Amino acid sequence: MITKFDEEIQEVEARLAREREALVHQAEDLGHTAREAAISPKGLMAAAAVGFMLGELTRPRRAHANGNAGSSAPRKLGFGGIIGGAALALLRSRYGSPAALSRAAWEFAAAQRAHRNSTRAPTAAGAARSGSYGASAPTRAPVAPPASPVP
Repeated sequence: MITKFDEEIQEVEARLAREREALVHQAEDLGHTAREAAISPKGLMAAAAVGFMLGELTRPRRAHANGNAGSSAPRKLGFGGIIGGAALALLRSRYGSPAALSRAAWEFAAAQRAHRNSTRAPTAAGAARSGSYGASAPTRAPVAPPASPVP
């Protein structure tokens, strides 16, 4: 025998199940959104900037042996290291490994060569070298070398 309380309990359990499922879907959507934001170019640049700033702030300061504050060479080198590290991180996130990067670079170069070779207009001299015009190709008469003076 089903009572009024049993119906209410079933309704509450069904509502809890729906809310639990909605919560799971919201968590999945939030995770997907966070992942997309983290791998976007803006997110990667922000993460790199924060990482380099924290690294700079937490780096121990050392006194130089000669007593001066140092030269500008290490600072320039440090900026190049930041740019190089950010470029390497971007390439690694894009391609995954150095092997994949080299394969992509090789395929790009091959595609560029194929495109360059396919868009060149054939010339008479090039066609004569390749033999595509056959016997009807204009040829040059052999030129004799200049005579050397006899002593």
